[in-house]
Amino acid sequence: MKISLGPSKLLSACALIVLPVLFLNLSSPSPAAIQVEPLHGAGSLGVYVMGGKFQSLRMMREHMKSIGVNSVRLLISFDSANMMKFYGIDTGHCRDLACIIANPEISAFLSDEAFKSVALTTYDFSSANGELLDAAKLKLKRDAVLNEYNNFFREIARHANPKKKVIVANWEGDNQAFCGASYAFSQLSQAKRLQVCPSAEKNIWGLAAWANLRQEALVKFRANNTLSFQLLHAVEFNSIRHLQKQNVTSVLELITKGRIACDWASYSSYESLNDNRLADDLRAIKSQLGSKPLMIGEFGYSGIQRRDYIEQLSAAIKLLQDFRAEIPLSFIWQMYEDISVSDNGYALFASNGAAQMHIRGEPFSIPRAAAVRFTSPERKYVEIYGRFPHFEGSQVWASCSGFDRQLTVIYAGERQINVQLPVGSKDCRFRVISAWGVADDWTNSF
Repeated sequence: MKISLGPSKLLSACALIVLPVLFLNLSSPSPAAIQVEPLHGAGSLGVYVMGGKFQSLRMMREHMKSIGVNSVRLLISFDSANMMKFYGIDTGHCRDLACIIANPEISAFLSDEAFKSVALTTYDFSSANGELLDAAKLKLKRDAVLNEYNNFFREIARHANPKKKVIVANWEGDNQAFCGASYAFSQLSQAKRLQVCPSAEKNIWGLAAWANLRQEALVKFRANNTLSFQLLHAVEFNSIRHLQKQNVTSVLELITKGRIACDWASYSSYESLNDNRLADDLRAIKSQLGSKPLMIGEFGYSGIQRRDYIEQLSAAIKLLQDFRAEIPLSFIWQMYEDISVSDNGYALFASNGAAQMHIRGEPFSIPRAAAVRFTSPERKYVEIYGRFPHFEGSQVWASCSGFDRQLTVIYAGERQINVQLPVGSKDCRFRVISAWGVADDWTNSF
């Protein structure tokens, strides 16, 4: 989830050279032609869906199934604005988590046999007013929190397909506790920390109390119900080194010392990716956790921030494939991105379902904007902006009001391609083709 500062995703957090291979069939460059070959070991690689919606949640679900995605991570939150923003569903009438999970668009992920594992980044209504990071306030809401999760788990059980693995998780606990930026916090002097995040100590212990209460609710629910599927609680951390070097209490430390109870631990792994030591860090984490299972809650690279990101992403996937016996789930950040709003370069697909990557894996995004530079009696000169890393020899086609033709390219660069467009062209759909791939399905009116 791209929120934090420091070396979380800003220096790196659902087209790959190593399995799974994402490719475009150039003879039919439609979203339906995009395929993914899943990793061996069903469900070991998943995608995080929270960044751009693709028409509807149903369409996203069907699109993911069509390309072989079998593990998914979603947000389930009291924040109805985010649920509408990310998934296009109205939860404004809901007053508890059970109401949200009962939504047919959400519950379908639980009942659909195609998805072997579903992780839910979950934030309840009962602790939505600051109780989550304040143990004293949370104590006053204890019964309400326990009751809300009991109802939530019951609703999950109503929809979950047998053999499904459902994991209730949180977002990057260290970032959450340290005012959104645990790395930045770790680099400050003690005096500066008190200025920047004066509630840090209260926050980390409040988060621990909240996690423990969720675990208590789940333990009670499992004891009182016979389940045909796995229902688990994971606590996510994102710091394994920077906080610890400064003798600052971290979420991983609290898990390993038994101060936070959970079934699984989840690692949002940008600290390791940025420091280029994922393998060593995973071994160290597994050693600290002992028998407690670990999943990778997020991993990914930005194609904008790193020119070598495909190589890096492929290497990370290969490494996680090697670790899959010890780390049963890993989630790529992220599946979709709304490039009309932002383009951080992490997404595998644009919000219209068009691939952000091509057959070789390098980025090839849909153009984000176009402008009429100037016109003559015979033609318009149009600038198309996007990411075109293999622009040499690019072809640009436009379908304008049903008329399809190849355009004359008068300039091509990594960020911009200029073409001639016949005067009078309206409602144009552009298709940019290079020797390596296609950026398709972008429409503009002139």
